[in-house]
Order: sequence, then structure tokens, then C-alpha cells
Amino acid sequence: MSEWISVEDRLPDKSKDVLIVSGKEITVAYLDQWLEWSLGGDYECTYDMADCVLTNKKPTHWMPLPEPPKSEVVG
Repeated sequence: MSEWISVEDRLPDKSKDVLIVSGKEITVAYLDQWLEWSLGGDYECTYDMADCVLTNKKPTHWMPLPEPPKSEVVG
């Protein structure tokens, strides 16, 4: 697995889901076009994009998402 990358060293590509860490919490998020952190993955915004922006969380580190496990075909 990749190592954590400090947001002071480098930011991820925009609109690409990554893992972020803020304190002891790890969340899937992405940087939007305004360089704000927004919830990533399958999270759905209920009213508008403001619901997705992580205003209280200032990530200190991020890393690319790991590859999903390879599934075995049974049958």
C-alpha cells in the first residue's frame, strides 16, 4: 500500500477519489475544481454541492485508494 502524502508536499489530482486523514478519522474524498475537499465514493448530496464539502475537516495527509480485491468467478 502507498504511504500517506502530506498536503503540504503535494495535493492529489482534482476530482479523483483518495483517502484523507484528519486527526484520527479517515474518509474517502476528492478535491473539487475550487480546491475544496468534498466527500467521495458513493456519497450522494441531498440538496446541493454544499452538503458534500468537508468544511470542518482540514486533511493533513492523503493517499491513493487501494486496488479492490480480485474476485474469483465461481460456477
